Amino acid sequence: MTDLGSLAGPSGHSGAAAVDGAIVVGTSSVPDGPGSTTHGFAYSLRTGTMTDLGTLGGSSSTANDISGSTVVGQSRTAANALSGYAYDLRTGTRTDLGPRFLIAQLISGDTVVGGDSLLSSSYDLKTHEIHMIGSGRGVTEVRQIVRDVVVGDNFAPNSFAFVARVDSGDFTYLPSLGGLNSAAAQINGHGVVAGSAALPPADPVTANGPFHAAVWIPHAAE
Repeated sequence: MTDLGSLAGPSGHSGAAAVDGAIVVGTSSVPDGPGSTTHGFAYSLRTGTMTDLGTLGGSSSTANDISGSTVVGQSRTAANALSGYAYDLRTGTRTDLGPRFLIAQLISGDTVVGGDSLLSSSYDLKTHEIHMIGSGRGVTEVRQIVRDVVVGDNFAPNSFAFVARVDSGDFTYLPSLGGLNSAAAQINGHGVVAGSAALPPADPVTANGPFHAAVWIPHAAE
């Protein structure tokens, strides 16, 4: 076990959120600031150094995920608004993702996904194009992205797991085990989704039986 410390030294507090290769990212208290003021950080396991990722001009930020050298999180702006951001550790380039990426910022390659507590969207860091994920009905929450494939849950008003492609816009609901509802947790590089799904109900007035752990495996191309 390695103590990564904090930006505020031994008396500060910090928490790690994600790791890719030798870089750990998370959120830490800052020197001479109140405990509620935090900055995102990147910690190199090779050098043992912690880097303050700064903000979009406001007082605080977080770091939620990393892919390669790019970190994503949330930040206060100079106008004290909240916005998602992406930060390239190699170049120091900071990208304001806007208010559509306030929560659940995740990244794979050059694609960022996140939400505004109602809808989820994708952001292409190369083209700066933003696309909504799904139909826009109900609440869409993303859980994970691997390359161009996203999994999550859609509440409209019932909860249904989904898998979506941000490159093509394809959006597919994942079925239950005979009940009504399902939930997605994670997807691997082969497209296998892990989550849970409801069994058939025991009576006609109930929507779901017990939830069981489940995986959804994509069909092989014919």
